Amino acid sequence: MDRSSKPHLHLAYRPEIDGLRAIAILLVILFHLFPHLLPGGFVGVDVFFVISGYLITSLIIQRHQRGQFSIAAFYQARICRLFPALLLVLLSSILWGWLFLLPIDYARLGRHIASTMGFFENFTLKGESGYFDADIKLKPLAHMWSLSIEEQFYLMFPLLIMVVRANPLASKIIIASLGLISLGLSIWGVHTHPIGAYFLPWMRAWELLMGATLFFMPNAHRILSASSLNGLSIIALALVIGSALLLDAQIPFPGAAALAPVLGAALIIWLGHHASVSRWLLANPVMTGIGLISYPLYLWHWPLLSFLHLWPGERMNEWTTGGVGLLALLLATATYHGVEKPLKAHRHRPIMLKTLLGFAIGIAIAGVTLSRTKGFPLRYPELPIELSIEKPPFPKGWRFGECFLLDHQTFSDFSPECFESASPSSVAEGHKKRVLLWGDSYAAQLYPGLAAHWKDHAEITQLTAMACAPFIDFSLREYPHCPDITHRVIEHLETHHYDTVMVVANWDGLLKHNRHQSFEDTLKALRERGVKNLVIYGPPPHWNKDLPKLLLDDYVRNNEKSFPERMTLGLDGRTAANEAWLIALSKHYHIGYVSIYKRLCNNEGCLVRINQNLTSMDDGHLTESASRFIFNDIQNLNSDP
Repeated sequence: MDRSSKPHLHLAYRPEIDGLRAIAILLVILFHLFPHLLPGGFVGVDVFFVISGYLITSLIIQRHQRGQFSIAAFYQARICRLFPALLLVLLSSILWGWLFLLPIDYARLGRHIASTMGFFENFTLKGESGYFDADIKLKPLAHMWSLSIEEQFYLMFPLLIMVVRANPLASKIIIASLGLISLGLSIWGVHTHPIGAYFLPWMRAWELLMGATLFFMPNAHRILSASSLNGLSIIALALVIGSALLLDAQIPFPGAAALAPVLGAALIIWLGHHASVSRWLLANPVMTGIGLISYPLYLWHWPLLSFLHLWPGERMNEWTTGGVGLLALLLATATYHGVEKPLKAHRHRPIMLKTLLGFAIGIAIAGVTLSRTKGFPLRYPELPIELSIEKPPFPKGWRFGECFLLDHQTFSDFSPECFESASPSSVAEGHKKRVLLWGDSYAAQLYPGLAAHWKDHAEITQLTAMACAPFIDFSLREYPHCPDITHRVIEHLETHHYDTVMVVANWDGLLKHNRHQSFEDTLKALRERGVKNLVIYGPPPHWNKDLPKLLLDDYVRNNEKSFPERMTLGLDGRTAANEAWLIALSKHYHIGYVSIYKRLCNNEGCLVRINQNLTSMDDGHLTESASRFIFNDIQNLNSDP
């Protein structure tokens, strides 16, 4: 057989692939621990996908060619390879959560344990992803999404190979075609459905299929000179490392941006140990040693970091995050040498498969139980139940999906009920005031209070959309419809008269990213279009973490077991600075300003409770009780009360 044109027939150990695994896991961990140093380190996951695609294809086809492949044996091998370390991490998470996690966090952990064991964590995260979802750092198993995608690939790919196994040419054509289709979906999806493009298997499959195609390529050292091998290996490594340094969360990903790290990883595998980078860097004992423990290291590092974020009163710094990295390394080493290696010799025994499956089912049931019981709140009998369980992400009073558009909706999805005062520009004397509430979720949060106190005096139009600030040309990758929604609202303002146009936004998030000029440009544009009756509603108090979490942390730690009415602990100092800038801007443009901050805060701190109801449901959004409180005695919507 001509090895220069035929695929490999023996799956020999390749130390450079373990070295590439080391590169991948180091990129991921450095990104998670010190994202400012390596903003694109998330590409390490894409490198893992390429490696997995290559190894699994090689294993399946070579064993099939030797008449040794069966679907049952393949899945048994995957279970015995993945489950020992995985079950250990999940069991440890359950025990840790029982001892230290508050019910709301423990219930969330249970939900993700169940989806991890079912290998659909990527779908769970996609369903949870959104403007009001809990911070990803508070989900100890969020990193399991990539493992779920790999297992979904492993579930389908062997079946595909079995169907086309009699025709090698068909295998190549089908794998290449599916890879191109998946890549096309990914490039399309990052601009139209960015969350789906990140988590859905059919938009990630091309990365694994890129690895799969390597099996069918002729050996690089047979067709390339030594200098070409060495030069290409340097380019390949530069593609991977350069991507980790140059990419960041603002760039649509994966899509076309993932081509560089994926091609780099594929090149390294194809060039093999004959290339200089593989011989001297990847195949050295340190790199291969890290590569051997890369799987348990990946499993351990994120839960440890997440639990640190969940710890009451945690204070993140470089020492604590560095400690997490060191502890993850120690646990991964112990897991590999104490669990994975000893069990490897027994992986073909039926008793091991039955034992692992039994433990897996038990842990999945435990996860469902934790979720269904709301995290066993009876573990904290002194904790008020209303503060210990998860709440729905959207208060009904916001009219979400109708007048508060979600990320997939467009202007045409506004319900007719939203346009209560959508009347012609002429104003009949004696009619109710016409009010437009325009902005993002920070505008939607005001509707319950506005409706409660002004419904008899005003016709209220609510045109609000998730994360869509009332700024001309404002856009976010995750919310592609924002520019069109803003444009359509401005067109509506040109043809309809309102006595008050309430402009509200997440000022903290916007001004933190230096969008001051963009808002001034919007005010000028509205003036030019004849919109004069504008009123800015300022920011509410902003907290450095969710207010319920702050109160719960304080409650657990203090001896009095009570909740304050006002609080300064945890207040973000940017709120006052943003308020000062907005007040100066409103004076400059001679428009009204209403201070929400002054309604809730004084020298003693900011209100955290109103009649036993919290004022904020997260780090800034007002509860319905607080929204009604804001408008209790506002007699004039056009200026500060």
